[in-house]
Amino acid sequence: MELQSPITLILLILLLPALWLLVRPKRYAALKYSSVSKLTTSGNVKGLKYYGKYLLILCRLLCITMLIFAIARPQKGKKVSLSSTKGVVMQIVLDRSGSMSEMMNYYGKALPRLDTAKAVLKDFINGSPDLKGRPNDLVGLISFAKFADTNCPLVQSPEILTDFLSDITLATDRSEDGTALSDALALAAARLNKAEVEIKQRNERLADIAQKENKASQPEFEIESKIIILLTDGQQNCGEYTPEEAVELAKKWGIKIYTIGIDGQLPSNSNSIFNMLNRGGFDEKLLKWFASETGGSYCRADSAEDLKEMCEKIDSLEKSEIQSISYNEYDEKYHIFANIALGVLLLEILLSSTLFRRIP
Repeated sequence: MELQSPITLILLILLLPALWLLVRPKRYAALKYSSVSKLTTSGNVKGLKYYGKYLLILCRLLCITMLIFAIARPQKGKKVSLSSTKGVVMQIVLDRSGSMSEMMNYYGKALPRLDTAKAVLKDFINGSPDLKGRPNDLVGLISFAKFADTNCPLVQSPEILTDFLSDITLATDRSEDGTALSDALALAAARLNKAEVEIKQRNERLADIAQKENKASQPEFEIESKIIILLTDGQQNCGEYTPEEAVELAKKWGIKIYTIGIDGQLPSNSNSIFNMLNRGGFDEKLLKWFASETGGSYCRADSAEDLKEMCEKIDSLEKSEIQSISYNEYDEKYHIFANIALGVLLLEILLSSTLFRRIP
């Protein structure tokens, strides 16, 4: 508890002479009698009513003390912190077509391209000694083969996102295998645009509530940038959208596309029909065009190290920022002391008029 005007407590010093005046011994009698023994039933002059005057004095002093504390305006405050994140809203778009079963170098080991990409993305999301992680960003996950699917909506929870990332598997059925690049990009762009609208509406509602309650307002989340990270090892061979249409949507909504062409030519233990049909490699020219048209960047990844370097580059270019506002909210407590003073004053009046009434 704090006092708004602590200097007011100096008035307590004035109580000392007042106390002395009230309790100082009297050298004269109010009424003169030849013998005071007749005034008591037990012969003891200092009975309850005699000491009652001191109780009345204490009540008066307590009343004045409480009034002084009330004037000093005691307040109970609490510190309120409002945090606002200016972060990146991103969609990770991961190819899961049959060709992603091809082996590539993962720090000296041979792993399928899909597993390698998932491992590096987990470090990118959660953080590692070389990657800072994205705990303050809104990140969603889309995978695609012949069709594009939303595996995880935009969330600000790395743990949830990596759980969904672990569940992505290869398209093993010929009916679902393919590479619908533009469809995946169009879906990712639409998700990002919808998120921007929803975040803006939520911030407006929070500002209105804060204004009605006369409180400071701070948006919970502000969009620093919107990006798509596309990882693929194939060429577009299906889908409803054309590359031009997908890029037009990204440019319209201010979205940058970072593209990663996954390669790597290690011997594969799998000779499935899907791998044989999809060993033509990715369309590097198209991936570069996606990036250049939207202000993003392109990278060719022949190993896990290359993927990690691209993630480090994105970390350096797309940064988040946390801002906070701290202030104190005070609740006035003067009324507690004022009520005590009033109660004590009423008690003094009641006692002085009844039990400790003096005549004269």
